[in-house]
Amino acid sequence: MEAKNVSIEKKLLRAFIIIAVIASVAGLISAVLMKIVDSKYSAALVDYGFAQGDIGKATSVFCKVDGNVHDAVGYLVEEDITAAHNNYTTYSAQFVERLKVVEGYLIHEEEKELLKNVQTAWEEYQKLAKEIMQQGVSTTAVDTAAAQERLVDELDPVYYTIVGNLEKLMDDKVNDGTVESANLSTLGIAALIGVIVLIMVAFLISIRLGISLAKGIAVPLKACTERIVGLSRGDLKSEVPVVNTRDEIQQLAEATKTIANGLSAIIMDEEYLLGEMEKGNFNVDTNAAERYVGDFSPLLTSIRSIITNLSDTLEKIKEASDQVALASGQMAEGAQTLAEGATDQASSIEELLATVTDVTDKVSKNAENAAEASKRAEDVGKEAQESNAQMQEMMGAMERISETSKQIVAIINTIEAIASQTNLLSLNAAIEAARAGEAGRGFAVVADEIRELANQSSEAANNTRNLIGASINEVENGSQIAGKTATALQGVTEGIHSIVDIARNVGTASNQQASAMQQIDAGIEQINSVIQNNSATAEESSATSEELSAQAENLNNLIAKFRLRK
Repeated sequence: MEAKNVSIEKKLLRAFIIIAVIASVAGLISAVLMKIVDSKYSAALVDYGFAQGDIGKATSVFCKVDGNVHDAVGYLVEEDITAAHNNYTTYSAQFVERLKVVEGYLIHEEEKELLKNVQTAWEEYQKLAKEIMQQGVSTTAVDTAAAQERLVDELDPVYYTIVGNLEKLMDDKVNDGTVESANLSTLGIAALIGVIVLIMVAFLISIRLGISLAKGIAVPLKACTERIVGLSRGDLKSEVPVVNTRDEIQQLAEATKTIANGLSAIIMDEEYLLGEMEKGNFNVDTNAAERYVGDFSPLLTSIRSIITNLSDTLEKIKEASDQVALASGQMAEGAQTLAEGATDQASSIEELLATVTDVTDKVSKNAENAAEASKRAEDVGKEAQESNAQMQEMMGAMERISETSKQIVAIINTIEAIASQTNLLSLNAAIEAARAGEAGRGFAVVADEIRELANQSSEAANNTRNLIGASINEVENGSQIAGKTATALQGVTEGIHSIVDIARNVGTASNQQASAMQQIDAGIEQINSVIQNNSATAEESSATSEELSAQAENLNNLIAKFRLRK
């Protein structure tokens, strides 16, 4: 079936309508033939099958009629005879009704003639039967014998006449039924052949129509499907089949061609854009903007956004790299300066440590002398004569202690100056670390630790100053007491207990001084360790800053390879 400018739906609808019409016609003809055969069979069943049954029933009823006649003549008991008479009457009426039914089945004149013979003989049979039964009612042996003789001689021949005609009528119906059955069989076979022929014709027409329709749809549809499958596998170069069906399949082929060409153009454009980006060229744009339609439009927008964002990102990286290079240079210089200052601090701290160690030894010695003086003060009563010279020596020792304490004050001033300088250096380091940002966070922590140690050193020095001030006051008191003791040697016995107490106080103060000096020594040792660590950290920071500067330079060289949008 060739149809132009007709949709597939209409083609299929037409084909289905044609097939339905052919099937309907074949079915209608088959139904008519089946109806004819059914009618024939129904008529044959009524005319022959039912007729044979009713003839048989009529024969059977007639036999019962004849039997009751013989019973009425042969019985001797009055009740049995009466019953036989009653049955005769009943079966006679039934026989008459059966004959009327059989009469409705008769078609041929021969059959009607046979029924007429039966009816004539039945009238004769009834007349004879009534006479014989009336005669058989008599109680005399002669009448009974005569009645039985009439049964045999007169009634039985009529009986056989009726039965013979009924049997002849039955045989005719059987023979006619056999002939009609053969005719119906032939008609059924002919109808079956006709139906088969109609079905085959309808089948062949439907097959031919289906093949034609399938070729008109399946062949171009298969070609389009194969092309779409190739397209799904990435084949954008094969030709799209030419379809001239002027229906949806042609529209499918044209749409497939449009899709293939559009995708090919888009893929080639994407290949061009990505190739330029691979070469480092971000100053590029599409050559097929008109192909990005519908759902492809966001793809072009995304590609342009990627190019713009990457270009902006690389530009920002370049700016950040320049800033990192500048900051790393400044950080390297600051770290170098800090390292040099830390080295100088380490030298000063070592000298201060040596001085404090010497002062500590002297204070310890003073403590020992104070203890010895306390011991000797207890024995002063025994050595009153020699106490003057010893008092002079004690005054000299007091003067030396005073001088030493002044030297310690000077040393503490030096420690405070060093702590102030360390605090200043840590402040400078914190400022440089803040300028370095994330890279200087660790260095800022170190600077905070140095500042904390400097504060602790300053606090320890201040405490030491207070202690030494108290010691100097005690030494001056001791000198005054020693002077008075020298001028009033005669009253030494009375004031000996006071001297012993004073000497004990001096010993206690000297021990406190020794303990304070040991704390100072430990604090300075800790400051020295911190300064050494600061020096090493400053050198590492300097090396790291130089490496950071070199990496920033490499990053700038890498970014210089890209062509960015202006």
